[in-house]
Amino acid sequence: SAVFLLCNSLLQCCWISVSVCQFNTVVVRPAEEVTLLCNDIRTFTSHIWWFKMNSSPNISRISSMMNSGSNALLRDGFNFSKYTVTSNTTKMFLKIKDVNFSDSGLYFCGENKEGTPTVCLLVFCLYVLDGLPELSCMILGCIAVFLTVVIIALANLNPDSQSYAAMNFRSNVRSNRRSADERVLETNVVYAATG
Repeated sequence: SAVFLLCNSLLQCCWISVSVCQFNTVVVRPAEEVTLLCNDIRTFTSHIWWFKMNSSPNISRISSMMNSGSNALLRDGFNFSKYTVTSNTTKMFLKIKDVNFSDSGLYFCGENKEGTPTVCLLVFCLYVLDGLPELSCMILGCIAVFLTVVIIALANLNPDSQSYAAMNFRSNVRSNRRSADERVLETNVVYAATG
């Protein structure tokens, strides 16, 4: 949810000069891999980049290419064991392996002129699901099923099969004396047992 708030607020701010920009949301589970695609990179004349922005105010440069025909280089501490950037003459791919929650954020594919992103083709809001909401949903689902079974079982009980018994309780008195009324057998008590 914080990543979605970040995505929405960043798109409303004017920190990037956007020309033709599409917004995509990608939701993945931890330990999966995701491939982001930047189409039609032939329109860029110089330095094609993948950028990442998460909760910090700075942009991280993931990779760069001089033009659509050159090889991509990884930047800013991004390594090839986790990130792979490939391209052909028209498309550029960013593959992220073994995603985790820290990979959530905004990913931009665009052109970089004079150190700032000036043209953006695609914006991806990558949201990596946390394992806890899934677990809590599963627990709540099990509780709901259990309570439904209990309610149905209680609703289907036959009221004629219940046992009723009348009881007479006396207060705990330390006296051995009994009144004459107590010594007489009570005949107005009804004892019932059904079975």
